[in-house]
Amino acid sequence: MKTPLLWALASCLVCLPATAHHGTSNYAGVTETITLEGTVTEFAWSNPHVFVLFDVTDGKGNIAHWAGEMNSPGVLKAGVIWTNGRALPKDPDPQWMGYSSGKWDGDTFVVNSLGFDERTWFDHFGNPVSDDMTLEERYRRIDRDTLELDMVINVPKAYTKPWVSEKKTFRLAPKTEIQELFCVPSEEQRFNQLVRDPGSGITKK
Repeated sequence: MKTPLLWALASCLVCLPATAHHGTSNYAGVTETITLEGTVTEFAWSNPHVFVLFDVTDGKGNIAHWAGEMNSPGVLKAGVIWTNGRALPKDPDPQWMGYSSGKWDGDTFVVNSLGFDERTWFDHFGNPVSDDMTLEERYRRIDRDTLELDMVINVPKAYTKPWVSEKKTFRLAPKTEIQELFCVPSEEQRFNQLVRDPGSGITKK
């Protein structure tokens, strides 16, 4: 089912027919935030990048196919979350995804993480983090198919105050599995099939 979309994306909106994988020359709004209103046609939870495909209608009634590109599923959240009650270490070895410990707070699963490698990025723009970064994630299942997430990131050495996310909502896609797709030249055909062609309106039988 198609759902309405009102989404502000910073530097990751790209019209797929003109874009090569990982190319940046055709990215719209590299230094700007673009707000578009449209209809979601597909949510592609795939490697190496997650994509949201959607159609946008302009003032003349013309429909343009757009896509929001995100990180890979593994980067969006992958790692070990200890749930055996252990405390976070005081001086952990730095890791790309940090060291995480989770526990239940009523009906909310709370994950606290620290020990991040300072060479990682805060976001797609390359904003830095430091070794004192902490992350709190609060997951709450509203119903069988709906999950809510709130996040707070604190990096005292790099930023003047914590960053608090908007509430993020995830809905279960029935009969959908994460597909394997790597950032290598041999996977370009599959990338075209899963992402670029649907985004450009190309249908192959």
